[in-house]
Amino acid sequence: VCALGGLHGHGQTNVDELPRRRRQGVVEKYHAYLKRISNHPGVPGGIVATHARADQWSPCSMAWPALHALGVRNEKKGRGPVKLCLLLTSCGRGGHDYEGC
Repeated sequence: VCALGGLHGHGQTNVDELPRRRRQGVVEKYHAYLKRISNHPGVPGGIVATHARADQWSPCSMAWPALHALGVRNEKKGRGPVKLCLLLTSCGRGGHDYEGC
């Protein structure tokens, strides 16, 4: 079993809130990231991921496709699904919001 604690793709699906100088290639990086993790070799026993509902830097709308891609690939390899532990309460002061959990 693999415990997944940090999943960063260096991209996102929406650039509206980014400064113009940082927008170029962001959406493309996100989709390339999903493609990369869709080809991982699989983890025997499955993957356990933790995500905070209040995460401001990696909102659920961007985390779910990545976790789904990992799970689909892992199951195709016969290695079990992704199990998600969703933190429902705020643990910190912002950002990823895991501090103090």
